Amino acid sequence: MLKKGAAAAAMSVGLGATVLAAPAYAAAAPGCVSRGVNSGTITQTAWMRNDCGYRLNAYIVWDFGVDGGCQTLNPGATATSTVAIVPRRFAGVNLC
Repeated sequence: MLKKGAAAAAMSVGLGATVLAAPAYAAAAPGCVSRGVNSGTITQTAWMRNDCGYRLNAYIVWDFGVDGGCQTLNPGATATSTVAIVPRRFAGVNLC
């Protein structure tokens, strides 16, 4: 009986670790968050602006590499993320 309990505890710890390792980001930002990208010669800068009537947390999504960090945006606030042009591509804004 003790072995079953230990196995169940180990299994729940393993499941807990899996849940904690899952990304916390998922949902796309609402339409009231403006977004865009400006490209230079070597870098590109994506921006997001909170045009919603409430505070939210969001981040800029890039293909082929690390996303921008989670930012708290009050209404009217703007945040940016700059990366190299190649091979990165702006993919949108998600909530975090």
